Amino acid sequence: MIEVVEDHPARGSSPGRARATPSTGVAPPTGWRRRVPAGSGRSLTVRDATAADRPALVEHYRRLSPEDTYRRFFSGGPPAAALVDQLLRAAEHGGARLVATSDDGAIVGECGYVPIADDDAELDITVRTHHRGWLGPVLLDALVDLARERGIRNLVAEILESNPRMLALVHRRGCVTLRHEDASIVVVAIGARHPVPDWPARRPPARSPES
Repeated sequence: MIEVVEDHPARGSSPGRARATPSTGVAPPTGWRRRVPAGSGRSLTVRDATAADRPALVEHYRRLSPEDTYRRFFSGGPPAAALVDQLLRAAEHGGARLVATSDDGAIVGECGYVPIADDDAELDITVRTHHRGWLGPVLLDALVDLARERGIRNLVAEILESNPRMLALVHRRGCVTLRHEDASIVVVAIGARHPVPDWPARRPPARSPES
């Protein structure tokens, strides 16, 4: 069972799953793109991922440290090919996948979400080491904006308690902390439609331990 235990409101805002694959009722547009200054006259492009990004995405995951791989996938090795393909096809099932690419086409960060229940979606983010500290917040902001445009109510994430960088990122953005029965996992929710997460009247959401 998950229950709300703490609010982390975004600066300047007021405070305050059973797994499924519901349709958001919104047909996802294509071609989402944003240019991001990267310092020293350089910039990155944050955009919808496509099937053509598969080799670069595989390489991006391969370059993650074993610790970062575990924190992202809760497993000891890079994702299987089938999972990478599934992530790239997220939009076909009401989800999204964004990549941040440098001018040479390398992926230096990526993020996305997959729908769960009640128009919520589960988010994830990875950023290459040399772009950390600034690109994570940019990607999270972009993902929240995209989720809002595509009809998502809240973005939810399961984060290992041993992942302070990710916890700091979502707390800085503004989130509600939800309790998970596994004490090593922190579940957070970020409002997409509104600054503060909201759920149907019968919730905050509940989830069985195995889901």
